[in-house]
Amino acid sequence: MTTNGNTDSESLRSGPRGRNQTEFRRYLVSGRLSLVTLAEALTVAEMHSFRKAASMLGVMPSAVSTRISGLEDSLGYRLFDRQHGVRPTLQGHVFLDFAERALSLIAQAVATGGSAYRTNALHIALQSATTSGTQARLLEQFSLSSPDVFLIPEEVSPADLAGNLRRRRLDIALTPWVPDERGVILSRPLWHEDMLVALSDQDALAARATLTREDLAGRTFLVRAEGIGPSLMERLLPWLTEGLRAPMVEELHAGRDTLLLSVARNRALALVMPGARDLRAPGVIFRPLRGGPTMITFHAAWSRYNNSPTLRAFLKTVKTVFGPDRGFVPNTES
Repeated sequence: MTTNGNTDSESLRSGPRGRNQTEFRRYLVSGRLSLVTLAEALTVAEMHSFRKAASMLGVMPSAVSTRISGLEDSLGYRLFDRQHGVRPTLQGHVFLDFAERALSLIAQAVATGGSAYRTNALHIALQSATTSGTQARLLEQFSLSSPDVFLIPEEVSPADLAGNLRRRRLDIALTPWVPDERGVILSRPLWHEDMLVALSDQDALAARATLTREDLAGRTFLVRAEGIGPSLMERLLPWLTEGLRAPMVEELHAGRDTLLLSVARNRALALVMPGARDLRAPGVIFRPLRGGPTMITFHAAWSRYNNSPTLRAFLKTVKTVFGPDRGFVPNTES
């Protein structure tokens, strides 16, 4: 290889197919392309910041910037647009997609000889109960098609969702919240459900088959601090308060079961998704709302730089169940 800048960039762009593998390995040994720089570039793309990426990796920001600039010079094009924040360019997205696949394969190779690092686990964020309905059927289909994958469900707040996906603490989320992370977080709509009102079977409203916003004026709503509850209340509150007495909202740091038991005990109300009926809390019934913005669309969301085999397998199941990405499927909840 010569030291001419154009020769280096043209040689690298031609790829391994355009030259002997030995020559490509010599290129790697020269130091112009390193795993360290690839890892740093992927982290910068996920964090949208050289400083944050350096902090996450425990290195100096100036070193990250210098190495990535050197990589860009070697490639012959910019990986990142630095004019409006730090965002991958179109060419950068293509390069980083391949880089992520390469690092994923190396991670699998490292893990082959030991059991300390589990590669057959899927960390998935769920925002509603999973014992029935569309979400449960999707998870069941995935378990049938990938029986060797261990599903690890987690509950994550909307504020932490994008960060957990970027850092691979989560592989995928089934969520009504689509993080505003253009270029990093990918998503597709899957299905929709209508929220319900949970109330005590001793409540005066229990005799009604359907509730209206007039029924809910001035009532006390219990909302779990974690999970989907705050988003449901935020969505419905403007409609509930339009020309009526605003409801009172009390926040609970508790699980789903405790929320429903508190509804029964305190004759309060709560906004929930249909899956909450499967918890079978004593003294609690569920009623639909008429006329409000109660439809919630659930999406799958994941990082474009996560190329793990378990995530690819799950996305394949998503396509099998829901078909190509052409919008959400009709509500199949009973």
